[in-house]
Parts: sequence; C-alpha cells; structure tokens
Amino acid sequence: MQIMNKPKTIRVLVADPSPAGVEGIISFLETQGETKVVATALNCVEMLRKAKAARPDLIITNISTGDAEGAECVSQLRALLPKVRIIVFTVFEFLMTRVLFLEAGADSVIQGDYLPKRLTFEIRRLFPEE
Repeated sequence: MQIMNKPKTIRVLVADPSPAGVEGIISFLETQGETKVVATALNCVEMLRKAKAARPDLIITNISTGDAEGAECVSQLRALLPKVRIIVFTVFEFLMTRVLFLEAGADSVIQGDYLPKRLTFEIRRLFPEE
C-alpha cells in the first residue's frame, strides 16, 4: 500500500495597491485550497519588507504597486529571494509589459482580464506536485 503525502501548502504574499484587489485575490485563492496567504502589501516597499520577513513561496503582485517602478520592484524581489516564484498581473499593454517583467525576474505575467482563469494554471505550473 502506497502512502500518499499531503501536498505542500504554498505560502503566498499578495500585493496590490488596492485593498479591494488584495481581498479579491485572497478570496479567489481560498477557493483553490492549496495556498495560504502569509502576508499582504499595498506597495513595493511594504512588499519587499514583508517578503523578507515572511519568506513566501509565491508572490502575486499587480505591477502598479505604487512607490517604485514595477519592473524594478520585481528585480529587487528576485535579488532578495532568488527562489521565490513571482506572478505579475497587469491591466497595461500586455506584450511590452510581459517582456519587461519577465526580463526583471517574474516567472509569469498575466493580463488582468484573465487573472481568475490563468492564476490556478500558473500556480500549478510553477508548483507541480511531486
């Protein structure tokens, strides 16, 4: 008889300049069952500070996190936590933004209109069951 290991819970930091945006993502993640939100942030400085303290497995962020250019913030996150997975979502022009953020160190960039449809797929792609 093979014993099945319980899948690892993915520790998530959610960042969006809008508290309603943060709550919306948290509500969506709660329906997925494989994640636990360990921190939230409303801007880049707060996100960097909380990421350093919470050491999440995954950061889901809106690129317009306020007080720093979004790509620079992603680059700083990548330098701070080289193994963290970063999903960026945006409502801005997608192709140019996608290239910019992937070059800065994001693992995935999702157009905001498709966030609910793509987020579960991207999380499972970045954290395949072992």
